[in-house]
Amino acid sequence: MKHDAGSRREAARLFEMGYGYGPVASMMSPPEEAVREWLYTFRAVGSEGLLNMGRTQARYSWELRCDAARAVAGGEMTVVEAMEAYGVASRSPLNK
Repeated sequence: MKHDAGSRREAARLFEMGYGYGPVASMMSPPEEAVREWLYTFRAVGSEGLLNMGRTQARYSWELRCDAARAVAGGEMTVVEAMEAYGVASRSPLNK
């Protein structure tokens, strides 16, 4: 299920206020899992990246993907930490 930019904009505003995905999901209609993904994206690429979700597919260099994947596979970082550190907007490239 897709959610409109207005929902993501409101979620970004609440994230900026310090709310986590659970409270934001409770205040809004999207499922908690969707809001959790939004929070991961927000932490990694900020509100602009969150608002651009679905408009364009992000492209990452081979080196960046390898560095981020090594950090996760080597146990140095969790997937979410690597998203934040390397600016990767989605967990997908790091879950492979």
